[in-house]
Amino acid sequence: MKDEFKSLIYGIIHNPIFVKGLIGIVLVILAVSGLPVMLNGDELTMEEEYVGLLPMLSFLIMFLLECAALYMFCDDYGDKTLNYEILIGKSRLRVYISRIIVTLSVVIIAYLCVVCSVVLSISIWGFGSADGEKWLYIRLLMFGFEYIRAAAFAIFISQIVKDMANAIGGVALMYAPMILALLLKVTRISYLPASTAVMNLARIETQSKYNIAVGGIKQYLRYDWSLSGDIIAEIVITSILFTALYLFLGWIYFKKDDLP
Repeated sequence: MKDEFKSLIYGIIHNPIFVKGLIGIVLVILAVSGLPVMLNGDELTMEEEYVGLLPMLSFLIMFLLECAALYMFCDDYGDKTLNYEILIGKSRLRVYISRIIVTLSVVIIAYLCVVCSVVLSISIWGFGSADGEKWLYIRLLMFGFEYIRAAAFAIFISQIVKDMANAIGGVALMYAPMILALLLKVTRISYLPASTAVMNLARIETQSKYNIAVGGIKQYLRYDWSLSGDIIAEIVITSILFTALYLFLGWIYFKKDDLP
């Protein structure tokens, strides 16, 4: 399996799509989060800004990470790399597990780039309340569990369709329950395989006003970013269970697939 790791990692490092994608994610978050504060002349705090940006950024990042997971398998299906590896006698289990590990590693690295760019942005522009900043980081950690589950779902879909374009369409099904929950104003996390957790983590509703005297009285909004223990446990448990389920189902398809 060591040789498979080396080959996959070499391909990722020398793939301009992944390198440019990671750099792009960091630059986009830094630009999107910092620019409105700069243009508004401190009329907004970073806390107020992230309330508006978090839904858009969270769904965009999840989609990009899913596309990265799809690419890892669909590209090798497309150029017959998987066929060749099976033909030369490599164990299917080794081939599948090595790609799973490398794929999830890519997703985790990209997610860490997101977290680092958020931390850097806040260190530059500040935030609002210290308590809100602490809970923002906890929410980012919960996003990590959801993103890994989304990547596992993408891996499962890629075993079925094997084509990048069709796989993206299949992954889009994960967003349907979230959009429906948004339209129906569902406020709790769902136990559905494709849960509404990302939407609920990104949506901050409770707010209160407070004043700061800086060259006059300025009024800002402070938000309740906290999560209950039940919600945190729900996200962690369902994410772990469904990640394992998706990877297992993907293995069933991969094991029985007539690749050669």
